[in-house]
Amino acid sequence: MAPAVLEPEVACCLPVKNSSKGFTSTTIKEIPAVNDAEVLQAPLPNPSLQVTADHRIKTVEAPVLAPKKGEVLLQIKATGVCGLPDNISYAQGALLEPLSVVLHGIRTAGLELGTGAVICGAGPIGLIALAAARASGAHPLVITDIEPLRLAFAKELVPECLTYRVDPSLGAEGNGKAIRALFGTETAGEYVAPRTVLECTGVESSVCAAAFAVRRGGTVMVIGVGREVMNNLPFMHISLSEIKLDFINRYRDTWAPGIQCLSGGILKLDKLISHTFPLEKAEEALTLSSDVRNGSIKVQIVDEFESPLF
Repeated sequence: MAPAVLEPEVACCLPVKNSSKGFTSTTIKEIPAVNDAEVLQAPLPNPSLQVTADHRIKTVEAPVLAPKKGEVLLQIKATGVCGLPDNISYAQGALLEPLSVVLHGIRTAGLELGTGAVICGAGPIGLIALAAARASGAHPLVITDIEPLRLAFAKELVPECLTYRVDPSLGAEGNGKAIRALFGTETAGEYVAPRTVLECTGVESSVCAAAFAVRRGGTVMVIGVGREVMNNLPFMHISLSEIKLDFINRYRDTWAPGIQCLSGGILKLDKLISHTFPLEKAEEALTLSSDVRNGSIKVQIVDEFESPLF
């Protein structure tokens, strides 16, 4: 995004949705001097976003000033810019951030084809993890939650999965054993227990249940963000069972693969967008999304004003 060169011309690129290469390429007019500083004539646009008095966003041409004494103008290649193909809407594109979290978690956990996995939590991250785990070939899949409406939605999203409603009265170990039973451990033994648990709640009791659910030598990947300190983790069980307790923080190199997943139809996440509100009803949207009993999954707030930039 940064303009740059040591010559008297500056090339600056901006990603746009409908450009085949993701960049604009039109010639702009020479810009007048700014505060007596020399302004370079750029062969490509150098747009800047400004907020107007009526709270809209407009694009204006930003001047590219010549370097002064002791300064240098560098040309820096724009990286990490991923254009959306025409078959991905902006509503779908907004799901790329949570999808990136999931892709990083699955990649780090080393989820294997044809092996069982548990997803703890049927919120947006957990549901995307369920869909991605299914697309990755993991089987069988069990998703857990305390809210029956979200479990019903998970079953609709991935009909092949099994659902488990968490019972607080059983405690972490009791829920872990009940989850394992869904994989057939009571008859087939330890081998069929889930090798991977994707923990998407960050709740301490859920992390503990995940540790009791995973097979010996398995991996509990904590994707959810919870309390700063967890005091009740079953340390000796995790240690004696040689369970790998792993974590992620943000993500890297996931946006391009995420776009391919959506564009190629590998993942179809449109159903996650349960509600859409105009900007004028943003407060109503936040109120609805604050209570999962309202049936909200992914609530989007949109502004129908189309900026000429995009």
